[in-house]
Amino acid sequence: MTPTIEEMRALLVRQWQQREDDRRWLSQEIHSTLAQDLTVLSMELSLLERRMSVLAGKLDNSDLETMRTKLGELSALVRKTVEWTRWVKNRLRPKVLDEFGLPAAVKWRGEEFERETGIICMVLVEPETIEIPPALGTDCFRIVEELFGHASQVGNVKHVEVRLVARGNNLMIEFKYDGSDVCGDASGLRNSLWVAEISERAAFWGGAVALGRTQGHGTTVTVTMPIGKVAAARASSGA
Repeated sequence: MTPTIEEMRALLVRQWQQREDDRRWLSQEIHSTLAQDLTVLSMELSLLERRMSVLAGKLDNSDLETMRTKLGELSALVRKTVEWTRWVKNRLRPKVLDEFGLPAAVKWRGEEFERETGIICMVLVEPETIEIPPALGTDCFRIVEELFGHASQVGNVKHVEVRLVARGNNLMIEFKYDGSDVCGDASGLRNSLWVAEISERAAFWGGAVALGRTQGHGTTVTVTMPIGKVAAARASSGA
């Protein structure tokens, strides 16, 4: 028997939940094991460098310089790996999302996007504090991530603007970017996989996605999510 749309949607939601659980677990493991081990290794290398200074008078100058160079290279490698580990951990499950909520996480992601791509990014949040169920906040953040991911692949993008606005019982995510999109019009965008992803996430919460063009051949994606009774009911059902 062919699955219904609701059954397919429920399966998709369970897959998202499992993926999010896996991300959370792996992020915690990276923090508790790999990151801490790298920190200890960095400290031990610093201690070795200090010991070398003490033993400087007992070693041949050429040997001393060789050891100093090697220790410096190892220390630099460890620092680079620590930074990479922190980056991976945040990409899996950003700490700011769990500790400070959706608005702070969206601002952080905008700053990361600008730093990584060189594209100017402006994030506007109104109000500064938005109270929503954690599961809804996670899906909203993943929607924003998907939008940033798409914008980074569009040619000639120079500016991105994200607005996160809570009014009444609705939360609106408005994402604008300029540049030459791969699709010629809004109907073409609707057939894209990334649009299907964010549309399904929004639909689960009773939300909707609207696509449009702005002046100068830019694109606007507007996601509207209910944050009242519908969101509470979905969250209590195990979302």
